[in-house]
Amino acid sequence: AFIAGQSFEVYLQAVCDQDTSYFVGPFPVMMPMTNDMMCDAAEIPVDGHSYIFNNTGATVDPSEVAIVPPATGAQTTTGWANQNLNLTTWFTFVAPPSGNVRINSTAMAYNNQIAVYSATDCSILASVMMEAANDDDLDGANAAPNFTICGLNPGNTYYILNDAFNNTAGNYAIAISEIDLYAGVEGEVLEACYGDTVNLFNGIANYQLGGTWTQTIPTLGLQGSQFVTTGLATVFFEFTYALVDGCASDDVNAYVDVYPASSAGTNGTFTVCKNEPFNLLAGLNGVVDMGGYWLDPSNNPIAGNIDTASNIPGNFNYDYIVTNGVCPADTATVLVVVDASCDFTAGMETLAGSFAVYPNPSADVLNIENSLGLVIDEIELLDMSGRVVFVAQKGAFNNELAQISVQNLTTGIYTLKMTAGAQTFANRVIKQ
Repeated sequence: AFIAGQSFEVYLQAVCDQDTSYFVGPFPVMMPMTNDMMCDAAEIPVDGHSYIFNNTGATVDPSEVAIVPPATGAQTTTGWANQNLNLTTWFTFVAPPSGNVRINSTAMAYNNQIAVYSATDCSILASVMMEAANDDDLDGANAAPNFTICGLNPGNTYYILNDAFNNTAGNYAIAISEIDLYAGVEGEVLEACYGDTVNLFNGIANYQLGGTWTQTIPTLGLQGSQFVTTGLATVFFEFTYALVDGCASDDVNAYVDVYPASSAGTNGTFTVCKNEPFNLLAGLNGVVDMGGYWLDPSNNPIAGNIDTASNIPGNFNYDYIVTNGVCPADTATVLVVVDASCDFTAGMETLAGSFAVYPNPSADVLNIENSLGLVIDEIELLDMSGRVVFVAQKGAFNNELAQISVQNLTTGIYTLKMTAGAQTFANRVIKQ
């Protein structure tokens, strides 16, 4: 099971029943070097193990001169520092499924150089093609080769030419390992609140460690695998995790959607009469995120932002709570002051019998019939959020029969509000 030219150090111990001697050695042992020619190459497993060989007695075959790598430099993968051949030995390996390998001789302090070839027939020089060659470690830390080859055909056999750089025989190492990089697969988009720090590895799955993160549009927020959102825009960010080993690489993307902090606005206050409907949004100031919910003074949820004042004067606190589902909820308080000196419903019953509103529901025109001939100062239509969607003042309508077009309004429920002097009439109407 040993490889041609493989070199060992052997230690010897005498064993007699339960008694043993000390170990003596080491004694150098070298397997017969039967791999001096290309067609006699010995196979090295692609297992990452550093196998030690000795090239004492190796020769140079004249045919090898025809395939010697070009002199492209010591730290390249396309040739050697020169085209001299000294003590050459040959090996083979079978390309792994990835088609990518690293060949590393740095386990021994020996100045050698390596070239890799493909060949349909080792005895026909015309079929021999160089795939890669290296003289010194690409990092410049070692005179022994250490380089990568990519794009080999999985399952094919390739040849390795090992040469002594300075014609000095000795032990040298060769380790062949598969480069099987897997950066992982995309996961779900990471949602972050402004100010959060995100671990980008949470945005990918089944990854190998040892890669680097980059950002499509660089920001100061990327710190290794951590993304610090403080000071950045609340937008969508894209990142790439890449594994690189020489010529081999693999990458995967991760995404972070940064949300602004929830904003319920700032606290506010307003005054209403007893029994008066009001729109709570009118009491909020600043930036207000829609879609939240309201709690009444008893901390019970209310259906929307419209409520009606109590017939008891006093101060009443309403809380508005909103969250975007990512950031913590924010709360603002609106103080509603119910004024004891006025009542919204005063005289309403008397007025109610003075008007007929038809048709209700209506899809086109709303008729308001004034049977007592009261002087109407203003007519308004308010939507369910308290927003005025129609207003007409005295002179814009006939006091006896006013008509309002609702054709362009959105289907829903509205409040019809009419003012006659100090009195107000309010009624619900439906737009079909």
